[in-house]
Amino acid sequence: MEEETELPKENRDNSKFWKDSNRLLSFSAMFISAVTLFILIYQTSLATKQFDLEQKQQLASVMPYLLVATSYMSEDEFTVTVENLGIGPAFIKNVQVHYKDSILSKY
Repeated sequence: MEEETELPKENRDNSKFWKDSNRLLSFSAMFISAVTLFILIYQTSLATKQFDLEQKQQLASVMPYLLVATSYMSEDEFTVTVENLGIGPAFIKNVQVHYKDSILSKY
């Protein structure tokens, strides 16, 4: 019979560890899973940022855009025109007309 030469214990354990295909495949699968998890978390954070930017853009696209124009029709007539050129509604809460240091109530 042939005699088997035994390797030192630390060499024998180390060589068996990497020669065992099941262990090598399981560690490879764990490594690939960890990398995939990292990529998934990174993509999720990017998608969240993109969603926030799209939401801000949508809110900005429906904002009102007010155009204020003034004109003198004659010496006694002065007009102020306010026009909403935007898509969203413009709510005017208060209008005051000042004339010679007083506020006009009827206009």
